Amino acid sequence: FGVKNASVEYKPAGTQLKAVNLIGKIQLNKNNSFLQLQNISASLEGDQLSGNFSLNDFDAPVIDVNAKGEVDLGHIFRFWPIDTLEKLEGKLSFNTHVTGAIAELKEKTFSDKAGIEIDALIKGLNAKFKKDEKGIEVENCHILSRDRDVKVEDLTIKRGNSNVIINGEIPGLFNFILNSKSELNISGDLKSKYFNVDDFISPGSTSGSAETEYNIPSNLNLKLDVSAEEFVFNKFKAEKINGNFELKKSKIM
Repeated sequence: FGVKNASVEYKPAGTQLKAVNLIGKIQLNKNNSFLQLQNISASLEGDQLSGNFSLNDFDAPVIDVNAKGEVDLGHIFRFWPIDTLEKLEGKLSFNTHVTGAIAELKEKTFSDKAGIEIDALIKGLNAKFKKDEKGIEVENCHILSRDRDVKVEDLTIKRGNSNVIINGEIPGLFNFILNSKSELNISGDLKSKYFNVDDFISPGSTSGSAETEYNIPSNLNLKLDVSAEEFVFNKFKAEKINGNFELKKSKIM
């Protein structure tokens, strides 16, 4: 079977995925079952996407997916809105390869039986979450995933009045995306001209107290070599800071 020059429309926004093409093959029997979608291609408001997809064994599904493209994130957001986001803009180019049993991918993305390889470049990202007064801007970021490790290069972030550049590793990123209760460990270097921790940590209820409380997820662990021309945290202010910043189990070390 196949699809040739088809269109898919998200009616609320009138956004169309056009020129959808693929060649498919499916087999269903007791001994062997599989679905193959080859030479997939499509255009979203002029952005080109392509890839291949295969699924073997419907009882214990194993997938093999590769995809690549260069897309405007605003086009993606209009075609596939995300409930938690109010705004999403920017450019994304990517080349990905995902393999493994679906059960393994859900439980532990980087097990011996599953893996994700990613080479992605983000530019000019501007996002705003609902009920969040401050948006976040990512001027540039190169993401590499190889051998069960995720690295970010030149992650340049602006939020509030703060600006930071991060180079480091986030080994549990995809497990965290699939299960927000799993630990998220981030280690690397952070450089900033102005870094206000309050810009990145949401204040909690003060219950009438003059002291500000902070809701810091207990599963977020940070270990960063920090270099900041100006550093602010609550009432603490310092200039030309160089040193180690460690956050573990909601405590700053």
